Amino acid sequence: MGKRERYKGKVVIGTKPDGTKVPKWASGKTKRELQDNLQKIKEKYRDGTDPDSDDMFAMDFIYSYFDTFIAPNQKPQTSKDIRRQIKLYIEPQLRDKLLRAVTVFDLQECINCMNGKCRTLISNVANVLRRCFSAACAMGYIPRDISAGLCVRLPLRKHNRALTDEERHAIESAIERRDTEPLLLGVLYYTGMRRGEVLGLQWRDVDFEEGVIHVRRDFDFKTNSIDTLKTKNAERDIPIVHELEALLREYRGIGEAFVVSSPTDPGKPLCEATLRRKWKAIQALVGDDVTTRTFRNNFATVLYDAGVDVLAAAAAMGHADPSTTLGIYTDLKRSRKVKNGNETIKGIFTK
Repeated sequence: MGKRERYKGKVVIGTKPDGTKVPKWASGKTKRELQDNLQKIKEKYRDGTDPDSDDMFAMDFIYSYFDTFIAPNQKPQTSKDIRRQIKLYIEPQLRDKLLRAVTVFDLQECINCMNGKCRTLISNVANVLRRCFSAACAMGYIPRDISAGLCVRLPLRKHNRALTDEERHAIESAIERRDTEPLLLGVLYYTGMRRGEVLGLQWRDVDFEEGVIHVRRDFDFKTNSIDTLKTKNAERDIPIVHELEALLREYRGIGEAFVVSSPTDPGKPLCEATLRRKWKAIQALVGDDVTTRTFRNNFATVLYDAGVDVLAAAAAMGHADPSTTLGIYTDLKRSRKVKNGNETIKGIFTK
């Protein structure tokens, strides 16, 4: 006589962070036994979670949590970048580890292996670890939040300087002569826009009647396409100063043509390779360490020197948090006080 088959069935005990249903299987020699076993599972997991999480792998939870709770609140390219960082710096340390078996030492190894990397990269990875393991604890998958013991030391921020008086004079002279990339120089110098915002600027955004530039889009070199702005506050209107108005009217284009466009097609934004070539010409005017960020810092410095209120300056620069602008203002004030103090000290001992 052949072996009698067992009855099998399943019950859904909850859902994963990505919304996937979590099943538990049971079997019995009879239908009655199967139903009893299924009922026992329901009673064990009646709160909708699996408190033991014996079969939950750490990376399964991290990717599920990231895709469901973190990625939707990021720009698509930013989300893609962070997911790649998870694969490079978290997965090698936690691969094949059960969620309940991960220790704070494992998490610390994820951070330690990034020694020498930039602040943003380290911050992204640490943020993912902290959010994921805090959530795992709150959801009952692990008994305590082991990420609370992480030690994260970020490298010092790179000092982003403003333009010197000599560099300002050289730039203003070049714009006045209309040589050395006048449009690119003019927009950067007189608006303080981010690089992507400058490259995404179209002629329809230049409102001569109202005297403002409408910042509405960004250009992303990573995707080589027009993208959304960095934050909601980045969508703003910047006043057009007289010098910039004269420059824009002279080079005026139409509609969706880009202000700083491809040399061969005004309907396309400037590509990265062409921007690099143009930037070498700009650096010949000023220092080799000058970047688009330098122009943005210079714009903040000009606003500070003119006594522009922090809230007004934050709106002009597109900062989501005025404290960012306040930080720039504070750094300027502090550095100038130190400089003036040094001169005073020298003067004390000078006969």
